Amino acid sequence: MAEKIIFLITSAIIAVILCAPAFAQYETLTGIAAESPEYTQYKSCVDSCGQCEQSCKANTYRMAAEMQGNEELCKQLPEAEQQMCLNRAYSMKASASKNSADCQKITAEMEKNSCILNVQTEKAIASESEEECNSAPETLIEICKQSFYQRMAMQKADETYCAKITDEMSRIICSDNVAMQKGIQPAPPGTIETPPDTNETSSSKSLIIYGIIILCVIIAAVIAIIIIKKISGKKPAQPAPLMVQQQKFPPLVMQQQPQQNMPQQAQIQQGDKK
Repeated sequence: MAEKIIFLITSAIIAVILCAPAFAQYETLTGIAAESPEYTQYKSCVDSCGQCEQSCKANTYRMAAEMQGNEELCKQLPEAEQQMCLNRAYSMKASASKNSADCQKITAEMEKNSCILNVQTEKAIASESEEECNSAPETLIEICKQSFYQRMAMQKADETYCAKITDEMSRIICSDNVAMQKGIQPAPPGTIETPPDTNETSSSKSLIIYGIIILCVIIAAVIAIIIIKKISGKKPAQPAPLMVQQQKFPPLVMQQQPQQNMPQQAQIQQGDKK
């Protein structure tokens, strides 16, 4: 009986593990549209980990806040994680708008300077003038210019920008990258891949979920049949009739009787001869 109970529990656990992704529950995320890439990634996270919806939700809010520069999404996170999320959201928003005012909202000094540097570098590249770097704090002006030279060299495939880099190793790497870029042939027309159709992707995911559900039902049915067979068992074989046993295995007395009568029959035959 104990073996049957262990078998039943093990089978149930296996069925739950196999069927968990099919019955995953997706929550509505505030400020994130259901058709957005962030929400699609959230669903994939829930499908892959099963019982970690809260972790998937937090990661989705964090990623969306940083990518969109939307600090409101950070408020959906636990309080201990909100400030770090806000700093990254401010930095991303400042870089996208090329406005360093959002950098001033960042509480961590190092992240604030990095944000200002990124904004001034983006402004210099947009205007194709290193003079924009002069608007950065004095400690960041030279770093901004060095970053400007590297970015422009790659953007224009022009090695003359590399020559202005003061660090020798960075200058060599810049020249090598430009040389490699010039050696790359442009892709022929018509080879640009189109993004996958979201409707087809959603349909294929639905088919997969239905397939998993059907598989779970089949597994449950098989497990039920096996359990029923193990519980019911087979009837024990009936013993052979006594008469059949006597015919196959006659008593020892009956087998020895002819041998006991043989001397008497011999004596009678000798008397008859006389």
